[in-house]
Amino acid sequence: MPPPLPVPLDDLNHVIAHYNYVEVVWDGPQDENTIRKTNAEAVKAAELLKAKNKPILLSLDVQNHPLTPNMGAFKEVIKIFRATSFDRIAVSGSVAPTIMTLVSTVTSSFNREFEISYFVNQKDALSWLLSYKK
Repeated sequence: MPPPLPVPLDDLNHVIAHYNYVEVVWDGPQDENTIRKTNAEAVKAAELLKAKNKPILLSLDVQNHPLTPNMGAFKEVIKIFRATSFDRIAVSGSVAPTIMTLVSTVTSSFNREFEISYFVNQKDALSWLLSYKK
């Protein structure tokens, strides 16, 4: 099987539909539009996993992110959690603790079973993500 190709969303962000997980890379500050584009591609990739009866795993690699959230972008992020039932989400990279706390608080209020964990190193995040057993 050939390696998956990234779907470039702009100069910095992309989504890759791997055989067994979805990889999203956000590089730099995000806004509602960039997150909306990312969400659309990530949902398509998640649907491919679901069609194969595979767990829906998401690797989110955040690079060069500002310390404070863009609330418009944050609202768009929350939409993907409502639209897609992820089994496990691994977030890696430069995510400010305040943003991690905000995401954890909001996602825990959904009363859905999924795991989310934060890592500095993307390799560790991917190792944890792919250890998921349904």
